[in-house]
Amino acid sequence: NHILNNCIGDHESIVPIDRIVTTTAFYYYNTVLMARLADILGKTEDKAYYEALGEEIRQAFNDTFLDAESGAYGEGTQANQAFALFFDLVPEAHHDRVLTHLLRDIKENHDGKLSTGIFGTKYMLHALVDNGHPEVAYNIINHREHPGWGYMIENGATTLWEHWAYSDNTFSHNHPMFGSVSEWFFRVLLGIQPNEDAVAFDQVTICPYIPEDMDWARGSYNSIRGPIAVDWSKSGETLRLEVQVPVGVQAEIHVPHAPGAAVTLRTPEEGVQPGKKSDTATIYQVGSGTHLFTVSQG
Repeated sequence: NHILNNCIGDHESIVPIDRIVTTTAFYYYNTVLMARLADILGKTEDKAYYEALGEEIRQAFNDTFLDAESGAYGEGTQANQAFALFFDLVPEAHHDRVLTHLLRDIKENHDGKLSTGIFGTKYMLHALVDNGHPEVAYNIINHREHPGWGYMIENGATTLWEHWAYSDNTFSHNHPMFGSVSEWFFRVLLGIQPNEDAVAFDQVTICPYIPEDMDWARGSYNSIRGPIAVDWSKSGETLRLEVQVPVGVQAEIHVPHAPGAAVTLRTPEEGVQPGKKSDTATIYQVGSGTHLFTVSQG
């Protein structure tokens, strides 16, 4: 009946693993991927099949696991809530309760810390950003207590551990499993994101998150078309944002700012479309080149 209970679940979770929720959520996600691949390949019957199968799984997932009153999925773990939110399994009418349950578990039950394993960690960090709470994800990443990456650093780690807790004889101290935080740095702090319908990074969105207590961030992703680089820094009330776009790439750059801030493009390039403003960002459509923006918040 579209409910699966196999595989390892949210491996290395701090709390007991709710394997049946994890596995069923990924079952649904696979139908989403298959429908998308079928669409790209022009296989209309396959696309329709996987979309219909996905809806059956989605219905079974919510009928089986969702507590409509509390917004909890299964045991209501951070991983469960994150999978439901990130994979778009949550019915619209229940979205706010599901998100509130996740935020409450992080802040009240775990003192602002994670309880997730290798899969839940990746999707929770992105689900928090996608649902308007990047600061919660940032605080999870930034603390120096167990469990977290800062705890590893505080205990002498120079590579990622297999396990959140220190181990002197059982678990590996050079393991990629919790490396999803690196992806978060690129996608969120630098804001480098390939568009959904991009082909080999020919379309990207640059939408950096600027935490209040960070002064700068810089880095680049070496795409097949060349490096896509972002360098931002703050000085007083001024934000400087420099974006390098390689040849063959179209970029939509979201320059973040407070309402009423002045945004200036310091290096106007040919083909740059005038910025479209919202309360929180000015959006530019640009081609290849190095684009330098300054924001005066005062």
